[in-house]
Amino acid sequence: MRGGRWWPVVLVMLPTLAWADPCVDGVRDGVALRRAGRDAEALMLFRSVVERCAQPRVRVQLAWAEQAVGRWVDAERDLRAALATRDDPWVEQRRARLEQDLLRIREHLGQLQVTGGVAGAEVLLDGAVVATLPMTEPVPAVVGAARVELRREGYYPVRRDVTITAGVVAREEVQMRPEPPAPPVVPVVVPVVSPPIVLAPPTAVGSPPPRVAPPRMRPDPAWRTVAWASTVTAAALAASSVGALVFRQVRYDDFQRDPGCFVDLGTGAPAGGSGCAGAHDDVQAASTAAIITGVAAGAFTVGALVAWVRSRGASSAGSAVAWSCLPSPTGGACALRF
Repeated sequence: MRGGRWWPVVLVMLPTLAWADPCVDGVRDGVALRRAGRDAEALMLFRSVVERCAQPRVRVQLAWAEQAVGRWVDAERDLRAALATRDDPWVEQRRARLEQDLLRIREHLGQLQVTGGVAGAEVLLDGAVVATLPMTEPVPAVVGAARVELRREGYYPVRRDVTITAGVVAREEVQMRPEPPAPPVVPVVVPVVSPPIVLAPPTAVGSPPPRVAPPRMRPDPAWRTVAWASTVTAAALAASSVGALVFRQVRYDDFQRDPGCFVDLGTGAPAGGSGCAGAHDDVQAASTAAIITGVAAGAFTVGALVAWVRSRGASSAGSAVAWSCLPSPTGGACALRF
């Protein structure tokens, strides 16, 4: 980065810097959404956090959000995966409660197994593919009425309505009939038709095509003023974004150096004293300011580039000159337009 050549890249990337621990931020924001009754948004957030931070405690939060919106199959799978971890202190401390939650989730689940059919056929449950024939073991299904469908190329699809009961395996035996082969495709031969020959009328002798002078360009002072104003504003906003990020890092270091400061994963709130809460709030405020000023700097930068291009010049329609010559009864005539 010598010589300052990489500063534009740094200014674009600085507003995207995130909290040092993405697990803490994601869990805190997801818990806040659930407390506000926005379970569907919390579910989407927890899924994105699990992709980059697959800790058992985060998967438990995901399972709770799935349970809240009625996605019982996903909730059972994720909570069972979290309980399979035996070396996580957070899970071990709450294992009895989590096992009770798992039992309550399983009260909404039964199982489905399809026999017969054709090997390789897809098994769909309420429109979603859940298995491929042959099914060696049943798959979980939500209690209640469900639509089972089997599909395979070359066979008629099979559809069945089944009733899923909690704790019971619903077994369905099906038969699939092959479809008749498609008729052969006969190629269609299109005759080739030669295009008609069109003779152009003779051109008059001594009448060259009209020539048009290229438009002259002149600088636009209004756009140049806008370009300078946008450039200065973008630079000021970029400097503000850098300043906010520097302040955020200082306050974040203060929070981390204090051994008494920590973030409660259950509530998402800082603990350890007023100094810890102040440092945490400063970090959040500085992050927000850095993002806002960084996005604004990028917008003004784009505006400045457009203004500089527009200020280079505009065509002068009033100064365009063209002349042409046409035949006349006396021999010929030329006209000049400007």
